[in-house]
Amino acid sequence: MLRDAEHRLGLFGAISKDIRDPRRPDRIRYRIDELIRERVFAMAVGCSAQDDVDRLAHDPAFRAAVWNRTGDAVADERLASQPTQSRLISILN
Repeated sequence: MLRDAEHRLGLFGAISKDIRDPRRPDRIRYRIDELIRERVFAMAVGCSAQDDVDRLAHDPAFRAAVWNRTGDAVADERLASQPTQSRLISILN
């Protein structure tokens, strides 16, 4: 339900387009909108600590909800780690 609502509103894409990403483009694996979506969805399911994202990063249903990617990447890849989420917090600050 969260994914459908967010997808219809385009909320995280709209937010992320105005955020300057200081990371090196050749090292970016997760887009800002994906990182925000992962963090907000984790909080929505009761995971308030950044360490919880490491557990959720391997959950197939959570990956499908967070990623807007096509193909098998959703099933094969994990989501961002806790250190990557910490970098997101630094970027947003």
